[in-house]
Amino acid sequence: MKLTNYNLKFKITHDYLLWFLYPLTKKCKLQNKPIIQSYFNSHFHLYLQRRKNTEEPKKDAILIHSQISKSKILSTKFKNNSKFSIHQFDTYNLVSTLETTGFTHSQAVAIMKSIHALINNLEAAKKKFISRSNLENEIHLFHTSQSELRTEIQSMRKNETTALRAETSNLRKQLETLEQTLKEDLMALKNDVAIDVNERKSSNKAEEKNIEIKIHELNNKFTIILGEIRAILEKSKWDTTRYGMFAIFIIAAFALIVISKETIQKKTHKIKSKL
Repeated sequence: MKLTNYNLKFKITHDYLLWFLYPLTKKCKLQNKPIIQSYFNSHFHLYLQRRKNTEEPKKDAILIHSQISKSKILSTKFKNNSKFSIHQFDTYNLVSTLETTGFTHSQAVAIMKSIHALINNLEAAKKKFISRSNLENEIHLFHTSQSELRTEIQSMRKNETTALRAETSNLRKQLETLEQTLKEDLMALKNDVAIDVNERKSSNKAEEKNIEIKIHELNNKFTIILGEIRAILEKSKWDTTRYGMFAIFIIAAFALIVISKETIQKKTHKIKSKL
């Protein structure tokens, strides 16, 4: 992790930026670099030793100062109204040592406060970030849970696949049974339809025969009736002819009688006239 942007609550002037937080300015003496670095490293190692005695060090959250690149460390502005936690190092001795090496009192106090702020930031980083061992444990637990979940999913998938295959087989059997039943029903329906058609045809043929018989009977009846009518007509003709001839005979006889009577009267009249 990068020790950058710590939001430190101390204020130092722009001219006296700490060399381990930002590249050294021209106003700081080059011979003071090893003193500041050694003092900071000593207190930093004391801080790490105290952490080892209290809890497991968080290696992911803190980097050793010697391994930090100067270009990755930013300068930070500080505030005067901040409260600091008490750290186990001699602030007066640090300020005195810095003053003996050429720093002014204000510069030494600013460096001491910056070290306080850096340690506070290290504490905040310790609380904020997780350690590598805990991270490895979490990763191990995650991989274990992932493996268990994968195994469970595979088992569930196998069970579901087996159940789906069994259900598919059952559905296929039911489909085959339904198909066979449908075929049998269709065959029975075809047979019933054929029987009904044949029965209907036979009944139609019987009805046609009955109708033909009735028509033939009617024809016979009509023929008989026509024969009787013809006989009646012939009889009426003979009767009419006979009656006509009889009437003619009577008329002729009557006419002969009348004519003979007239001739007799004429003869008698002639005889009388001659006499």
